[in-house]
Amino acid sequence: MPTLSSENPLVSVIIPAYNVAHYLNEALESVRAQTYRCFEIIVVDDSSTDETPLVAQSGGDVRYYRQERQGGGSARNKGISLAKGELLAFLDADDLWSADKLLKQVEFYMALPPTQFPTVLYAHARQFFSPELDEASRSNIHLPAHDQRGYLAGTLLITPTDFCAIGPYGAIFGDCVDWHLRALDAGAQIHVLPDVMLFRRIHGTNMSRTQSDDKRQYVRSLKASLDRRRQQASEENTKSSTSG
Repeated sequence: MPTLSSENPLVSVIIPAYNVAHYLNEALESVRAQTYRCFEIIVVDDSSTDETPLVAQSGGDVRYYRQERQGGGSARNKGISLAKGELLAFLDADDLWSADKLLKQVEFYMALPPTQFPTVLYAHARQFFSPELDEASRSNIHLPAHDQRGYLAGTLLITPTDFCAIGPYGAIFGDCVDWHLRALDAGAQIHVLPDVMLFRRIHGTNMSRTQSDDKRQYVRSLKASLDRRRQQASEENTKSSTSG
């Protein structure tokens, strides 16, 4: 856990965006409404073909970058390379934050004791139907009855140093699951605040992410995690045998 140089550290808020002109302004407004005021906003446009660039740059307070289409994980990674802050936070362009998200997480982070391990802060998340989603579509979707622990980029707060110690997001569906498992394997100190700080929008586009795709990627991520642990155990056994 790196020591921060200021009592009010700059937070770099990174928003990956692809064809989300109709949602992006709401996401940006939820950042602008933060009670913690020391932040910068970075929007990484993954080659949108709609009016996403216009929305991103209309407020004059966004650092905008456009890249070739590579996916959300790559866009987050690019945002990190552009960030100036001592802390990183992420928000998908179709989701929303609670107004106290940054304040509560920064205060919590600042009160933590020093540790040699990466420090990862999460919070709880709540899903909601986007207003334009029709009743027929809603009836086919089961929303969790309770708020959930958000092991997601949208609830994350972390320093660039600790993020790099765990590694970048992958260019895969389910990159947040994969990154979280790698954080666990790296021995990260993981804290989940009880507050709901992320509101995940359910709409027509993200409905195309099928449950079967999610399960397949989850299985692949779990297998990769098991392989890392087996490799680590093998290396530790080799060291023990050599030293003995």
